[in-house]
Amino acid sequence: MELWLNYQQPRRYKEERTAYQAYGNKERLFIPVFAETDFNFYRNMVWLPGIADAPVISPLSTTAILSYKYELVGSKYDNGRLISEIKVIPRKAGNSTVSGTLWIVEEEWTIHQLRLELPVGTLLFADQFLIEQSYTQQGDSLWIMDRQAFHYRSRQGNKQLFQGSTVLRYSDYSHTPPFPADFFGNEVAVTTTDAYQRDGDYWAQSRTEALADREAQLIHLRDSIQRVHNSPEFRDSLERLFNRVNLLEIAWEGVAFQNWREKTRFYVGSLAGLIDFSPVGGWRVGPYLSYFKRYESGHILSNAGSLNVGLKNGDFQGNFSSWYRYDPFRLGDISLSGGRSFESINAYDAYLNLLRPSNYILKDALRANHRIELFNGFFLTTNVEMNDRHPITGYDTGSFIGEVVEDEDDCSPSNATKPCSRPTSSATPRPTVHARTQPQKSFSAAKWPTFSLMHHRGWTKPSAAISASIT
Repeated sequence: MELWLNYQQPRRYKEERTAYQAYGNKERLFIPVFAETDFNFYRNMVWLPGIADAPVISPLSTTAILSYKYELVGSKYDNGRLISEIKVIPRKAGNSTVSGTLWIVEEEWTIHQLRLELPVGTLLFADQFLIEQSYTQQGDSLWIMDRQAFHYRSRQGNKQLFQGSTVLRYSDYSHTPPFPADFFGNEVAVTTTDAYQRDGDYWAQSRTEALADREAQLIHLRDSIQRVHNSPEFRDSLERLFNRVNLLEIAWEGVAFQNWREKTRFYVGSLAGLIDFSPVGGWRVGPYLSYFKRYESGHILSNAGSLNVGLKNGDFQGNFSSWYRYDPFRLGDISLSGGRSFESINAYDAYLNLLRPSNYILKDALRANHRIELFNGFFLTTNVEMNDRHPITGYDTGSFIGEVVEDEDDCSPSNATKPCSRPTSSATPRPTVHARTQPQKSFSAAKWPTFSLMHHRGWTKPSAAISASIT
């Protein structure tokens, strides 16, 4: 991964990722953002978010002599400077001290290198975690970090399960950048769309850390496989195989057809999916269809619908839904859904009561939904629903369920819910949420709890419900 890190004192930052490539399973790899790698051992306490659940005492803190013993291992000259190698030994075992080695520049008393192992008891995802840092001089008196590495390992008994390394290289420092007034906010990481399109030649020229022979062989193999998998010939062959229809799909799984060039998929329900059962009138038969398309711009369209007819009453029912993402970067969505179906009056009633026809009404509904990010991490969601509820008087509600569950209530209009209208407004702000755009946004947990404010008002007619929420 290649990125620009923008930082402003005391703790404001934003990452702009310009190149990204991943091989294999990333599940246990430590892939940090700046908030999880700002390990400044010049501070008295060093917080380790994402790695450990408690801070550690820096070996260079003002009271470090109370927590550590030091042993001079040796000294050497590097570019005319005397570098002292000092072993760091905790005075007692615990969760707040580290162990390892410091390399200190004599007379300037700055860190040249460090190699410190974190205490085991406080680690979040590994059994061993080692931090390496190296610094270089810039100008007359400024020392900056040029490399940081993390080595971690997980074990279960005597069997090694996982071992990984994450290496960060820092270069092209600018110490007085002109940040705009509104540059920093809750969006802490942005990954450009071009970042995922970098080829092997780009990485060969820009890679700052030499690869081991095994790593180079793996990358060559993965790149070769990826070129084959992305070739039109290979994707056409997979598409032909996917679009081939067999008896199992027709009978049970449903049939799907895709077009990788158009980025579309069409699905038809199976023969088994044609059959449904309702407590009101028994068996119903009808198809289910869906259509999905992803556009080059990142927009997404998804449509689905079903239509069925009751075998006893010959009545038609069905539902549809249409969802469109028109703004991928602000997660702007709009949807429309509705239809006609039997609906239980009390969906949380006892199971046997849900099998009684007297617990159902006929509902016609039309719903519209819109969501958009007003500004970073702050969403406005609006829902509008129009519905008309009818009693099931006139329907033949008998089925074999009636032989098992007695239904003493009739299905007269008095047992159906009356039409109503209930607009609902709610506000749910989540302060200090952090966003990462890759290229769509994802959000980390907010620092503060979620707060909600809701308002209800109802009318007898027309039957409608409106709600709005801010998150």
